[in-house]
Amino acid sequence: MRHAMNDVKQALTLYYTERLSIRKAAIKTGIPKSTVLDYVKRIDSLGISPQEALELPLPNLKDKLAPEKTKIPARTLPDPAYVAEEIKKPGVTYLLLWQEYIENNPLGYSYTQFKYYMNEFKKKLNPSYRNHFKGGEVMFADFSGTTISYIDKGTKTKTEIFVTTLGASSCLFAKAVNDQTMESFNLAHKSAFSYYGGVAETVVPDNLKSAVIKHTAKELKLNPSYKDLARHYGFIINPARVYKPKDKAPVENGVKIVKRWIIAALRNYVFFSIDEINKAIIPMLDKYNNKKMRYINKSRFELLKELELPNMIKLPEKEYFYRNYAKKIVPKDYHIEVNGGFYSVPFGLIGQTVSVWYTEHSVEIYHNGEIKAIHPRVKDYSTLKEHMPLNHYAMTERYDIRKFIDWALTNGFNTAKFVKKIIEKNLHISVAHRYLSEFKRVVEDYGSLEVENACKTALSYNATDTRYVYAILRNKEKKEVILKSHENIRGKNYYQEEL
Repeated sequence: MRHAMNDVKQALTLYYTERLSIRKAAIKTGIPKSTVLDYVKRIDSLGISPQEALELPLPNLKDKLAPEKTKIPARTLPDPAYVAEEIKKPGVTYLLLWQEYIENNPLGYSYTQFKYYMNEFKKKLNPSYRNHFKGGEVMFADFSGTTISYIDKGTKTKTEIFVTTLGASSCLFAKAVNDQTMESFNLAHKSAFSYYGGVAETVVPDNLKSAVIKHTAKELKLNPSYKDLARHYGFIINPARVYKPKDKAPVENGVKIVKRWIIAALRNYVFFSIDEINKAIIPMLDKYNNKKMRYINKSRFELLKELELPNMIKLPEKEYFYRNYAKKIVPKDYHIEVNGGFYSVPFGLIGQTVSVWYTEHSVEIYHNGEIKAIHPRVKDYSTLKEHMPLNHYAMTERYDIRKFIDWALTNGFNTAKFVKKIIEKNLHISVAHRYLSEFKRVVEDYGSLEVENACKTALSYNATDTRYVYAILRNKEKKEVILKSHENIRGKNYYQEEL
């Protein structure tokens, strides 16, 4: 507590002139004893007599005894918005930013105080912006759990809303998809990467079946199709840990925003296709991502361009197409079955397990990671000559085929002609062998005459597919059943009376 200089001068006068003790001078003036003693010591250190000091005018005495302290310039606070933005750049640490701050402000705050002010600033930020992710480092992906519907031919159809958030910029993406299948999930990622203009180094999905088959503390088994997507774009899959909500906090916040800003806003709209829904979502996304964030005074799109894109993986030149995956054991005829079509592999792989990747246009077959066959999608058989076995195996097959021709001749001219057509149609004899073995069993079931007539009908339409003959036989069988049913309803006496 500071005391008036005239009170101090009075206390000093009582002490030096009237010879009172320091204690009594302090009591009389109301100044603490320690303060009076302090001023006595200051006078003794001035190099002048006490009498000379007391004769000084009050302002001069004050300058001698209580000079104004040199004012220390106010310390400059670090710019928290700048620090919050810079810390997201690759390789940048708080220590580096503090060192740069001290270079420009030698009397600035210590590193501990620097961190304290930044933590206080962080508490004010939007929750989606608080995570310390580097630019281009991570993208979070999940489904919103809330649907948007459209009307298709009078039927209400629900869509799932796929949501992603980038770690450093909190830039948001959302898209309506048909379902949560692997194909919809993967193609939604493709749309997200296109929207951002790049690919994050790591993608953190929730533990959806579309992404993760098994995830425990000891084992992580990813969906093969999702791994295929990651290989194409070059990102790392790092699923959120089970029962660790903080691992996916950014996308959870993104889901809340999508529900409030988009799904709720579109609740009264009537859509007639999924494309209409997505056309309505995009402008709302753009509006949100262009909105300035408090304290940062920058939009998510601005941060995307400044922080994310310079560090993101570039989009690949080759377009991504979703591929289905299956494991197959190669059968004896070395043709793999995929959705009703049969595709050859090198005959040496008979009995071994192969990986099959297929789209609506092609089928690729791998063994131990090495591609063994590429086929266009077909509805029947696709056989490559280089996959055929050695000639002595082919000769054995031809001998068996000769037996089919001999058998067909015993059944009838049209049956033999039809069998020859099957042999001529198929490139590989083993394929024809499969068809004819089944065809022979059908003849045994229906009888020679019925099959001979069915073959004649099929040939009249230039049909060379055994399925056509089967259809003729089944239709004939149905008609006979109907006729028998009518006869039973009429009763045998009805026809006797007519006669």
